[in-house]
Amino acid sequence: VGIIIIAFSVITITWAISKRIISPVVNLAKAAKRMEEGDLSVRVPENSVRDEFRTLYHAINSFAESQQHSVEEIGKKIKEKTAELEDAKLQAEAASRAKSDFLANMSHELRTPLNTIMGFSDMMIEGMAGDITDQQKEYLQDIRVSGEHLLSLINDILDLSKVEAGKMELELSRFSLRKCCEEGLAMFRNKA
Repeated sequence: VGIIIIAFSVITITWAISKRIISPVVNLAKAAKRMEEGDLSVRVPENSVRDEFRTLYHAINSFAESQQHSVEEIGKKIKEKTAELEDAKLQAEAASRAKSDFLANMSHELRTPLNTIMGFSDMMIEGMAGDITDQQKEYLQDIRVSGEHLLSLINDILDLSKVEAGKMELELSRFSLRKCCEEGLAMFRNKA
């Protein structure tokens, strides 16, 4: 009978310790594992324990709530910034399209009078408008070379807008470096 009472007492004490210490620790470990896996909505039932465990559970629950709130706030900020970036991207694309349209229109408007100037200078160089002096012929040739240079710049600007739009294909070709330099010098000869 004495051994039964002792065994019953040991079992009762073990059960009480388990209920009071081990069970709260197991609950805390399960909650911590779920939080580690990213479930910040998990809470430990504070009313199921007393004393130090209640204080610990309360601290864990408060931490989880603050982390969940922080994650939600960060999520809201990310959505706001993403929307702002999307809006800025759309505005930049619209500005780029407007710039490309402007360049295309301006180049057309510049080419027309430039072709007229070059055509009339050719006619005058060839003597179709009457006799000209050698000095006048040289000036007309400078006008013609300057017009070709300006037309080349306009074409380069258009090519640049095509490159930005992804519509330009690279075409390799040979060119005369001497001619390129001479044309550049002709532009600055009078200033020099």
